[in-house]
Amino acid sequence: MISPRHLSPVIAHARLAASLLALGVLGLAIPLSAQVRVVNSGDSITAGAGASTPERAYSSVLANLLGSGYVVLREGTGGSTLLSNGQPSFIDTPTFAASMAANPNIVTILLGTNDSKAINRAHLGDFVRDYVSLIDRYRSLPAAPQVFLALPPPAIELGASDISGAAVASEIIPLVFEAARQRNLRVIDLNTPLADSFQTYSADGVHPNDEGHRIIATQMRDAIVSGRSLRALPAPWERGTVGGGLAGADALDPDNQLIVLGAGAGVGGGSDAFRFVARPASGDTELTTRFVGQRNMNPLGAALGESSAGVMLRAGTGAGARHFSVFATAQNGVSLRWRVADGANTGIGAVANVRPPVWLRVRRVGNVFTGFYSGNGSDWTELGQPLTLDLPATVLAGYAANSGSSNQLARAVFGQVNVAPSDPETPPPVVVVVDRYPRGERRLFASNSPATFRAEWEEKPRRAPRLR
Repeated sequence: MISPRHLSPVIAHARLAASLLALGVLGLAIPLSAQVRVVNSGDSITAGAGASTPERAYSSVLANLLGSGYVVLREGTGGSTLLSNGQPSFIDTPTFAASMAANPNIVTILLGTNDSKAINRAHLGDFVRDYVSLIDRYRSLPAAPQVFLALPPPAIELGASDISGAAVASEIIPLVFEAARQRNLRVIDLNTPLADSFQTYSADGVHPNDEGHRIIATQMRDAIVSGRSLRALPAPWERGTVGGGLAGADALDPDNQLIVLGAGAGVGGGSDAFRFVARPASGDTELTTRFVGQRNMNPLGAALGESSAGVMLRAGTGAGARHFSVFATAQNGVSLRWRVADGANTGIGAVANVRPPVWLRVRRVGNVFTGFYSGNGSDWTELGQPLTLDLPATVLAGYAANSGSSNQLARAVFGQVNVAPSDPETPPPVVVVVDRYPRGERRLFASNSPATFRAEWEEKPRRAPRLR
């Protein structure tokens, strides 16, 4: 008698699964219908490229990690794209048809690497639309599967394949985040764990090696079983690019840390260029965060010495809008920055030799603004002197990040962000409801709290500036 333990834990195609079920082979173990069906959809990485054996490919490893309660189907086609006009498009492949026929309970989608090729980048304007269409096709199945989108691993140019690691990092990844945001889906980060300038986890610059496949499987297991994945900030948070440049992206990680992918020259002079994630705030406001650090998203790009990130109170989304901010850089310390009038030159007061992780704080009481930094979140140092600024009663309060360049992204990480619970996906993140105070009430500001965002929020401010 054939033991099911001698079968591969990964059933490569739904047609094969159906055949085995008809023969009664799978009936020796948990019936297929009683197992949670997981379909891994994607390109050559999903097909197992880079792994030394099929058993070391991430789908096989994932099946072993999940155990007998799950059956994992591997549906990957080498060279396939997310784009419907890509060459070739995943939706035109037999593996896509097989993934639909499996009627899975869970779907992971790992596509985008081949969309970085020059011949496909011409269609990137359709990427989000095509991704949403693919998501909707999976979610319309009778099993109504939970869908996870996966960020492509880091890549470098691979000879004649024309794969662009820079495009994956700075163009494709923000589009994956946007598709997930539009459908309120979780994102599995396969980029950050495999980011290594020495290509430790890569077989050839694009496809992961055995250790890379193991890391992918672990990330997927953690998302499926424990909900450890990335998610979008709920309303009323807004996001946008100030002053032009790449669109960037943002997300909350499993520990409620805020990740901001931002491009742009930064905040200075008479106009700014950066990524801004913010929400309207009225009255006395204090915004505190722990800036964890920042890195270049492009595996081939030079170090971004001018990248910076911080907390900001801003009058609007124009490039020359008035603001009050505290920023940090990887090498050049912390700085207080402000603009007294729209289009005016930026005032700057800097302190050198301060490196992340570092705590940053901006505080508004009336029209008096003060900036602080701290190495431990308890002992605070005031930056310069309090400033009296003519900012509107309702401002945008939030997190800013830039790379120092308009055509590549830097990844900034801020400590735990307090957000209002608004997520129908499961499991929900750990959140804290924002404190509310009566308008005009004087209060003390705690200096030893975790990252806080406290303000007198207006649910629908009459003249609140909006990000575009």
